[in-house]
Amino acid sequence: MDSGFLFRRLGFLVPCLLRLSGNASIKLNDKHKISSFQDVFLNPFYWDALFKINFVPKNIFDLGANFGLFSSLCNQVFAYKYEPQKIDYVLVEANKSLIKKLEENMSSLTPNCFYTIRHGAAGPKENIFFSADKKNLLASKISKNGIEVPFIDFNLLEKPELLKIDIEGAEDLLFENYFDWVKAAKAIIIEFHYDGEKLATHILKLSNAGFELQLDKLEESGYRNQLWVQKGF
Repeated sequence: MDSGFLFRRLGFLVPCLLRLSGNASIKLNDKHKISSFQDVFLNPFYWDALFKINFVPKNIFDLGANFGLFSSLCNQVFAYKYEPQKIDYVLVEANKSLIKKLEENMSSLTPNCFYTIRHGAAGPKENIFFSADKKNLLASKISKNGIEVPFIDFNLLEKPELLKIDIEGAEDLLFENYFDWVKAAKAIIIEFHYDGEKLATHILKLSNAGFELQLDKLEESGYRNQLWVQKGF
């Protein structure tokens, strides 16, 4: 049996509170949050990527925010590297069932930080549907059926400086509809959920837009994590 099996299921009875720097904390009291913590805080890729970024972003867009743990990790790393800085966080999450948890988490994950939470998804201006997997909230994704979610016009938002994209296979919708907004970023951390010709097309698009590939890691899950940084940064 997995050594963490019981804790993941009984954590809501005896939660584990992790104290971070800057009065931040993470309460591991939910099996989905524990899995998200493993995917973010215990993944060397994210640490490597953030330490390779040689500027302090004035804003961070977290697409596929889930429980907000990536934003929390950014808050920890950039405060360690450059002393506490004013960073605006914009967290976008399509799964409505996570929004309340995300709002509750952010006050403890990134205290004294400015953040906005948006419920919605990128895509065409109508017919955006979200299929939630109740057994694994991390695997929920945009689909052709399910629950309709609000459309977000990213072209109307502030341009991103650091952009994290983990949207469970909807990267093509984002690139197809909002690539001008995407390429405005100075650095992009992205998890690609597909391979082959589609991946090659998006890699070429980023290269032609002036980005350089700094990190490329094929995860055990089969997904590919990459860090792209604009030349000059």
